[in-house]
Amino acid sequence: MFWFYKSVATYLGQTLGVETHITQSQYDPLQDPMMLQDQIDIAFICGLPFVQLNRIIPGQLQALVAPVMQANRYQDVPVYFSDMIVKASRDFSFDDLAGKTFCYNDPGSNSGYNLVRYKLMQSQYPSNFFGKVMQSGSHQRSIQLVVEGIADCAAID
Repeated sequence: MFWFYKSVATYLGQTLGVETHITQSQYDPLQDPMMLQDQIDIAFICGLPFVQLNRIIPGQLQALVAPVMQANRYQDVPVYFSDMIVKASRDFSFDDLAGKTFCYNDPGSNSGYNLVRYKLMQSQYPSNFFGKVMQSGSHQRSIQLVVEGIADCAAID
């Protein structure tokens, strides 16, 4: 997705006639010094950290747009799903992931972390359902870890 963010930044720069610079923060949005000190003009941020930051610093952030994906399941509305990805050549079920390594991007991510936790609780899976749980820092990195076989699965939006 980083290519997409770069494309949006380039488009905005050309359209508005301003210089743009895009970086991927190494910090959780709730701990990002630049975010907390109001040094960012535009950010791509997940919904949950957006709401949490607005509670910490009311009025600092304003939602401008939300993506509307083109697949039929989105029904032309700005909604997202969390897809569990695996490196597999066969069909699998969620139950097949028992004891496997789950990789998530960030504990503040609804799609990458909290929806999986919700699924585990709602389906009454044990707290140790996954054999190992690891944080990657981004959806892109989670995908890479699954491709490399370091993680068995990851939740991606």
